[in-house]
Amino acid sequence: MFLFSLFFVSRFFGLFFDPLFSSELSPFLLFSFCPPPKHPPPPPLQKKKKQLCFNDDIQGTGAVVCSGFLNGVRAQGTPASEARVVFYGAGSSAVGVAETIAAAVADDAGGRITIEQARAAIFMVDSKGLITTTRGDALPQHKVAFARGDGTPDMTDLVEIVRHVRPHALVGLSGQGGAFTEPVLRELARHQERPLVFPLSNPTSCAEVTAGER
Repeated sequence: MFLFSLFFVSRFFGLFFDPLFSSELSPFLLFSFCPPPKHPPPPPLQKKKKQLCFNDDIQGTGAVVCSGFLNGVRAQGTPASEARVVFYGAGSSAVGVAETIAAAVADDAGGRITIEQARAAIFMVDSKGLITTTRGDALPQHKVAFARGDGTPDMTDLVEIVRHVRPHALVGLSGQGGAFTEPVLRELARHQERPLVFPLSNPTSCAEVTAGER
């Protein structure tokens, strides 16, 4: 198995890597790539459905955060299958992390819950509020699996959402610095003695909260 790690400029990508995709080495290659924000995968990876590849921004982040989540709920004493999570931010990276957590929770449950049930414990929030099937906008395809159709009310205020959901974990991938305000965190702590807070946006100026903030 050969690993190629790609930080690519798409217009130059094919000059070097196109021959590899069409060569007899292709089944033995694993491509790890990190596309620029809002940029699609390299064209060869879009066309070659069975090529082994790894998106660092989505799957890499997902693996790290999922590990923190599973160990965090264990420290809380919360079964992973009973944990509720609020994601503030719903871009491709956030949805990738959410999907990784849902898959891990379903796997950890040993067949007691489905992947759909695991997704239902995750509440995604984007710039328009909690993602539901009733709020009236056309959702991008990557958000559809997490759109709530269970009668959860449409909400836009994060404090209100935290109050309603009572999450065990709050994950920030919004790029909005300071989004986890004191009222948000106090509301979170009202419902969980040891809440998990993941302010993951970078650089630090974009982090939802920092360790130095009170």
